Amino acid sequence: MVLEDSILRRSDVLQLLSQLRSGKVKELRPVLDPLKGFRYPTAEEVIKTGTDDVNYILNTLARLDVLRGEIQESLNACSKCGGASHFFTYRCPSCSSSKLEKGPVLEHLVCGHVDFEQAFVKGGVYQCPKCKKTMTTLGVDYRRPGTYYKCLNCGRISAIPARHYICVSCKTDSEEEGLILFSGFTYTLNPEKIDVISNYTLDLNPLINFVQSKNWLPITPATLKGNSGVSHTFTFLAHPSYAPPREGVAIDVDISDEPVDQQRVLTLFSKALDVGVKNTALAVVGDVNESARSLAKAFGIMLFIGKTVEEVYNSLFSYLGDLIARKSKESLRVEAEYLESLIRSLERIS
Repeated sequence: MVLEDSILRRSDVLQLLSQLRSGKVKELRPVLDPLKGFRYPTAEEVIKTGTDDVNYILNTLARLDVLRGEIQESLNACSKCGGASHFFTYRCPSCSSSKLEKGPVLEHLVCGHVDFEQAFVKGGVYQCPKCKKTMTTLGVDYRRPGTYYKCLNCGRISAIPARHYICVSCKTDSEEEGLILFSGFTYTLNPEKIDVISNYTLDLNPLINFVQSKNWLPITPATLKGNSGVSHTFTFLAHPSYAPPREGVAIDVDISDEPVDQQRVLTLFSKALDVGVKNTALAVVGDVNESARSLAKAFGIMLFIGKTVEEVYNSLFSYLGDLIARKSKESLRVEAEYLESLIRSLERIS
């Protein structure tokens, strides 16, 4: 397994793996989309870069043996665009014309002529239109092969005409052998890779349990709509149960072999500003360059940097504890001021 693969450095992929690792998501099941083939809605809620990218990521993680895939269903898809929705048309196997009629046929056993049943009817009896002999006894003079197709262009009669599939998305015309067999997999986390994944993901369950014990509400991943109308996703968000999310803290987590640069800090700042959250933090397993550190300080973004997941985790735990305690004191102070104001008002009335 190539741990340095760029897929494993993407924050949204790490969020998905973290949910699988914690058990929040048990498995990723495919859903059939008539235009896109198979989609994975649960994964798309975390990885918001489109169906094609999500499918590529899941296939790559399976190839790297991080995920295990079990075929759930297979279908024929367009070889050009991958679309799974087709309508099909019959073609004459001789001249490829699509001008066909369908109906019950008779075969004259004496001369071998085959045609639609109505072609044999003459004067209330069956008469072969080829040799003109009367046919009276089924199984002796004639037989009924079943329902056949007749080409109006060349006259050929066939039981199984050529079937052509027309892709609804791109209109590509294919015969069945020209389609590709496409499988939808149910993906689960490979238990043999949990220790390896632990080095790349944060198990947020202890933090979740901690903030819940303090009457705060955790959201992970957290997607909030900003004032601009654009939705933004954070790795973790926690806020007091008595206050809206913007009164809490939004945290993004990055795990990277390369030092995090100022663009990452700017992205977090822009998201937090649009959403209106008052406290932001960036947790990095790895390093942060000097420009990014300076920018984070200027924007009031807390940085937590460590060489291991455990180092970053401990720093986050301490930070959240201090923040919750400070917010609790502020809440008590506001309540005390309100009570004092209320008492003074009552005294003036009395």
